[in-house]
Amino acid sequence: MGAGSLRARAGRAAADSLICRIQRAPKFPNPTALALLLMQARRDDDPQAEAAQAAARLALDRMYEGGIYDHLRGGFARYAVDREWLVPHFEKMLDVNAQLLPLYAEAVARWPDAEHLRVVVRETLDYLVEDMRADDGRFFTSTDADSQGEEGLYFTWTPGLREPPLRDEKLLVAGNALLASGLARTASAAAAWGDPDIAVRATQLAQDLMDAVYTHHVAANGNVLRVAFGKAVAFRGVLDDVGLLARACLDLHELTLGPVWHERAAELAAHAMRQYAREEGDGFYFTAADAEALIERSECMHDASAPTGLAAMIEVLARLDAVDAAPPGARQLITSVLDRFRAAPSQPFAYASLIAAAMIAGPEARFVKLLGPAPDDRDSIAWATGIRSARLDRPWPVHLAYVAAPKVSAVLCVERRPAPLWASCATFSVRCEAHSLHRRERKRWLPARVGAR
Repeated sequence: MGAGSLRARAGRAAADSLICRIQRAPKFPNPTALALLLMQARRDDDPQAEAAQAAARLALDRMYEGGIYDHLRGGFARYAVDREWLVPHFEKMLDVNAQLLPLYAEAVARWPDAEHLRVVVRETLDYLVEDMRADDGRFFTSTDADSQGEEGLYFTWTPGLREPPLRDEKLLVAGNALLASGLARTASAAAAWGDPDIAVRATQLAQDLMDAVYTHHVAANGNVLRVAFGKAVAFRGVLDDVGLLARACLDLHELTLGPVWHERAAELAAHAMRQYAREEGDGFYFTAADAEALIERSECMHDASAPTGLAAMIEVLARLDAVDAAPPGARQLITSVLDRFRAAPSQPFAYASLIAAAMIAGPEARFVKLLGPAPDDRDSIAWATGIRSARLDRPWPVHLAYVAAPKVSAVLCVERRPAPLWASCATFSVRCEAHSLHRRERKRWLPARVGAR
């Protein structure tokens, strides 16, 4: 099947999915799909770029203006119970806010005059720190929808003080890893659009968070412990924990240039290859080989409220492989996984994170090996800042890895790439046709030349 056919199939399926999500209730944010739309919007050679941009901006604006966003406290509710983003289910989840925060931060770089996007970044960051952060830098899981036995009572406009909702104080590796990646991306974006306060704050939060996770959740033998509550840390980590933590290590390495984070990502990747890889070499199990024996070891392949561990591991292996730091067999595993899931573009909302990972493994991705005398060297920092800023307006993934060297220079890694055809051509295409939005929404939200088609 040719690239054009694959692109068309992905576009039709995504458009149908978009229509479904606009017209149904409840409505959940889909951060992985929005991230792909924003990337596609940067493709000058894609006839659907304008429609992708309109769809992404529509979703970001509507979520902010609706009740799903907490306009008093900051942060997003888990979902809206209606189809207009108006009435929230008042529960707030760490994983949802961890993914939406960097999306809004990166959207500011695309629409710098949209002040409400900056407001979301500042207020959501405040909410996470004030309501969800533990004393050691890790973050709790959620706050409840109920207060005094009634959903949403705490948020009603009535006189008198209300008892705040209960907080789920479990500390989960996967959720914290998602936030660490989100904070790293937010810091890079804020530096690009000129807010050093947010950039410095998000960087420090990410470092403190990852230091605490490694202190409490990663054993000397490399095993990841999934959950902490109080002083107890328990349960062997699943693939999501390992994959998302490894990705967070790479994201923090790109932000700080600290070699330890790249080394830890490589260690986690090797651990995943040993403990979670399928015998066939074409995927990963959800549980470790030496974990508690189950009737059957299952896989987790579709996105849910967070990216799947499979996609996270493919991304990690591809980023490590590009700079010759991946464990043995990584390249063949990437090829086998993407060949096995070559139909992913036909279900883009289910496989959004895997499509994104395939793009990182594909031939259009750019990897830069940054050489310099020290991570805190002024010139090294300047080069890294420029590279990170560049990816905000590039239509392909851009990543970097720091390597110690006497002088500052950069090497573009253009080696052979393992991904099959669909990884390079399966852009996430959503066509905002006239019938895909309510009439009043078309008039209000879409450019005339898009809404009038």
